[in-house]
Amino acid sequence: METKLLKVVFVVLFFSAAAKASIVNVSISPITPTFTDPITILIDGMEGSGGVQITNTDFIINGNSISLDIYINRGIVQVVTPWSHSELIGTLPADTYNLTVRRFLPPYYPPDIIVSSYSISFEVTPEPSILAIFGVALPIFRIFSRKKI
Repeated sequence: METKLLKVVFVVLFFSAAAKASIVNVSISPITPTFTDPITILIDGMEGSGGVQITNTDFIINGNSISLDIYINRGIVQVVTPWSHSELIGTLPADTYNLTVRRFLPPYYPPDIIVSSYSISFEVTPEPSILAIFGVALPIFRIFSRKKI
């Protein structure tokens, strides 16, 4: 009887801590990237226990869809703790992208349980051509003329 009671208490504590876990904010840096800027994903979250440690991340780019899976190991103290993580993804071609960040349980829990997820869209723009002359930025225009002789 005591074994069943301990299992029930463990399951209740496990899912109450998982319910407190969430990804609070996802953003990219720089805010308006061009195709030459290295892009970093910035993630902020709250975890239902102290001693938060990111154990693994999986990053996948599939066309215009980007996914980042984060696996977090939690401490045993039941205190809501903020956490943050940054992931450098490098440069991307000019286009609009959909980014999804998913927070998973560590590998020793039941597999493939998503605790929380957060999605954003962002655009990578082509870099404008700019010429700086004496501290003044001027757009460059190519003028081609064809004269008939």
